[in-house]
Amino acid sequence: NILPEAGKPVVRPVGVEELSQEHFSYLRLFFFLVISVFLAEVVAMTLIYKLPPLPYEYVTLIDAGTMTILIFPMLYFLAFQPLIRHINRRRQAEQAVETERQRFNNILEALPAYVVLLTPDYHVPFANRVFRERFGVSEGKPCYEHLFGRSEPCEICETYKVLSSMAPTRWEWTGPDSRIYDVFDF
Repeated sequence: NILPEAGKPVVRPVGVEELSQEHFSYLRLFFFLVISVFLAEVVAMTLIYKLPPLPYEYVTLIDAGTMTILIFPMLYFLAFQPLIRHINRRRQAEQAVETERQRFNNILEALPAYVVLLTPDYHVPFANRVFRERFGVSEGKPCYEHLFGRSEPCEICETYKVLSSMAPTRWEWTGPDSRIYDVFDF
């Protein structure tokens, strides 16, 4: 994907659907591991059977060594490689999401209008540069306390009507700087 104006490649995030397309089945892994252990044990016992009689310690070492040599590749190819691929894809997806989040944040910071996110309990988890320059940083205070020094929500505030109406609202607001703002609430 290329941005038409910049000619730069676009990082395309890997979605959850893509991560789940390569189906990693724990049942399948368990089945292959059981079969691998069984076959490795058959090979080890056949090898021990073909050897002349040996002391128990040698038989145990031969059995354990054969099992390790035969089972490790199965573990590597059936468990570790798919897990590493999954982890790498997950990291790529997280990195793409973080890149997009940063890009979106940069756009919000560059807007010539103020953008503020208010929680239902009147706190400000996000305010862009224009809002912070005009009204300061809320430092965890509710908006009514931060902006107007009040101890309870403003009676004339229409921002929270959007939560009950579930429809965008447009209204005029006189800020603490005595400017009149055309407010769009979503």
